[in-house]
Amino acid sequence: MNSVDSSKKRNTEDKLIPRYKGQFLIVNCCRFILAIVFIFSGFVKGIDTMGFSYKIADYIRAFGIVDWLPNFTDIVVSFSMSTIEFTLGMMMFVGIKRKVTARSTYWLMILMTLLTLYIVVANPVAHCGCFGDVIVLNNMQTFLKNIALLVMSFIVYRHYDAVYSFLSKHVEWIVWRYIVVFSLVLWSWCYYHLPIIDFRPYHIGVNMAESMGLKPTEKKLSIIDFYAENTQTGQDETEKIVNQKGYTILLVSPKLEVASEKHIDLINELYDFSLKNKIHFYCLTASEKEERLDWEDRTGAEYPVYMGDYLGLKTMVRSNPGLVILKDGNIVNKVSNSDIPDEYALQGDISLISLFHGGDISLGRLFGRLVLWFFGPLILVLMLDRFLLYRQQHKIEIAITEEMQEEEQKNN
Repeated sequence: MNSVDSSKKRNTEDKLIPRYKGQFLIVNCCRFILAIVFIFSGFVKGIDTMGFSYKIADYIRAFGIVDWLPNFTDIVVSFSMSTIEFTLGMMMFVGIKRKVTARSTYWLMILMTLLTLYIVVANPVAHCGCFGDVIVLNNMQTFLKNIALLVMSFIVYRHYDAVYSFLSKHVEWIVWRYIVVFSLVLWSWCYYHLPIIDFRPYHIGVNMAESMGLKPTEKKLSIIDFYAENTQTGQDETEKIVNQKGYTILLVSPKLEVASEKHIDLINELYDFSLKNKIHFYCLTASEKEERLDWEDRTGAEYPVYMGDYLGLKTMVRSNPGLVILKDGNIVNKVSNSDIPDEYALQGDISLISLFHGGDISLGRLFGRLVLWFFGPLILVLMLDRFLLYRQQHKIEIAITEEMQEEEQKNN
């Protein structure tokens, strides 16, 4: 077989033709539904890897295997599951590595369906957390959802050759590696800073008092487990804090005994800044008295420490510690431990300091940036791929033409 015939065969194999048109439509409908679900599921968990790790930790405790595993298991599983789901979803959507992708998706759905069947029967956790905080499904709903996805994954697995591919085989390795790297970089950024999109009740723009039902509102109540107890007097000062005028800084640490002490000096400087500018400052934690006193002794903390609900504080900000900035009871910004400002960033008019208004980017602009960051390089790869394919096809056509001319000359 000559080089021209080999090139023809490779081009034909790049996109296998399904036997029936109906089969093509069914398989690709299932393929796109699976892809969208996997992309969405992986993305919402990936940008909130710390939140998903809390759910993984719940599973580990429920299965009684805490002592068998290292402490970092929950966050490793969180990163891994988010990346696998997102990568498989994108690969299926684009149509690359069709056989491997279809087989991996099918076996993953078998595993997840069996797991959710056990969860339905044993009920070790309240809900699976498969869509993070965006869509909360109970265990039976999750199981039925997985049954439907399992059927679709089986159809795609049996007829993977009917999956239409948007790319040629020689660039597939670039694309799937790019997807993995992009997702890991994005998850890591959100882990060390904060989720770029906040789907939780304590998101920027929420009025705490209204959301808790302390003020009349037509909105649905969403924050039900926030409270602040003065550890000195034992009084509940929740309503006082969420109704205060002006700026309020909440230093949130669900457990002080495991909180990062990397930026303790910056926190103390921020407290001094709040005193000078008459800004309310509170530390909220669920730690017991002994841990609170130990924290004050280790860090030299002089700010008031209040008791809060552990689950509520974990939900409030995905950082330990983290900052939540209120203005007249409205959440105007949230800052991770990695982004606590230094004294040079706390200069000038308060209204111009980013800490007190830095979280005002619109969801539309943020989504647009994500699309540009992710699809921009992919579109460039696709354009390059099409250009190379065009050149290759053009060379083949020239080679065929030359062979035909040589045959004609021989015959003459």
